[in-house]
Amino acid sequence: MAFLPFSPNARPWEPIALAPRKLAQAAIDDVLDSRSLAPKVGLKVVDAKPIMPHLSEVERQHLTGDGPSRWSGGVLPIPLEDGSFVCILNPDHSRRRN
Repeated sequence: MAFLPFSPNARPWEPIALAPRKLAQAAIDDVLDSRSLAPKVGLKVVDAKPIMPHLSEVERQHLTGDGPSRWSGGVLPIPLEDGSFVCILNPDHSRRRN
């Protein structure tokens, strides 16, 4: 049984958040391995550091200046030729956080 958040706004999102655990057949307290789970949901996972030189100065400043504690990862909304998407992980966050 999963813990449901107290917030009425957050409560409906918890089953959605648990779906990747079901797909990975992982227990509620298991660390999900994003790199092995990603292909099952059409993602290719990359660390942000190699991508940084290709971003604008404003984007780099946000991600490395004020933003590192505010993001763990994100998916670019542009599909690759094979239909998958790129998921960029914050390399400064722990494996558990990512």
